[in-house]
Amino acid sequence: MVVPTTPPPYPYEVLEDVEDPQDYEPGGFHPVSIHDTFRDGRYRVVHKLGFGGYSTVWLAKDEQSNHYVAIKPDLQPVRRRDGQPLAPGVPPYVVTPIWLGHGKKQATVMDTKIVVADFGEAYIPAETSRTYSNTPASYAPPEARFIETPHTLSFPADIWSLACTIWEVLSHKPLFEPWAATDDDILADQVDLLGKLPGEWWNKWNARRDYFTEDGQLDTTAPNRRYDSVRHNWDDCFARCIRNPRQRDGMEAMCEQEEEALLAMLKSMLIFRPERRASAAEVLRSEWVKKWAVPDLELARRQWREL
Repeated sequence: MVVPTTPPPYPYEVLEDVEDPQDYEPGGFHPVSIHDTFRDGRYRVVHKLGFGGYSTVWLAKDEQSNHYVAIKPDLQPVRRRDGQPLAPGVPPYVVTPIWLGHGKKQATVMDTKIVVADFGEAYIPAETSRTYSNTPASYAPPEARFIETPHTLSFPADIWSLACTIWEVLSHKPLFEPWAATDDDILADQVDLLGKLPGEWWNKWNARRDYFTEDGQLDTTAPNRRYDSVRHNWDDCFARCIRNPRQRDGMEAMCEQEEEALLAMLKSMLIFRPERRASAAEVLRSEWVKKWAVPDLELARRQWREL
């Protein structure tokens, strides 16, 4: 007889938007604290940039060049081939070096350009047909859940994911990701903000009655309704996630014209029907990109060259 076991209680207080402390173990995350130094004191940690499934990333100051660099401890466990314990003095893990594409004598970290370039995977739609997406649910377009052959995912899927990414860069919070969310919770957030799904998708979504009435209105009496299910609109989201936090943290406020241009662009990218979404060319021609994003990018490039 199989006896069900109860997992041990989680030993830490739950904190949002941070890595799991249990990942700090041999073969897991490398413990780093502010003011720690690396490479015989050359790099001094000054700020945490983020974390992922395999490592944390830190901002550090190069005390020799007086420049700032990103440090990502990439750990590999040290194991004996025969499975025996490590000898005394042998570390349980090592930090692997960064690969810059050519020999170390021809490369420095200054040669690299760090770019976040994908949404979980990359493929060429003209060569590969997909009716599913491996993009995380918070960034995946709704058609990834409902599309069926002969229709396939294509470039509009990236436009949706790009809009979600732009929002998170500006707000430091996902647009569609309630706490401890399921795929249905995320889809409910999308309907909550953007309106009712297209008819055939709405009918395929079996969990819709846990959140909404048949006409797409939030159902506050649904038995499985999430405790945080409330009706949101764009202005509420913008105030809560961008406008108010920027004011609280002493950051420069967006003018009304920039807010309107940004929301107009995002709304054009977050249309349920993929064929009606803005194209990449249309996004580049949008008022927000031309008047605010591109000038800020050029300013950052000038400042970088002056370092």
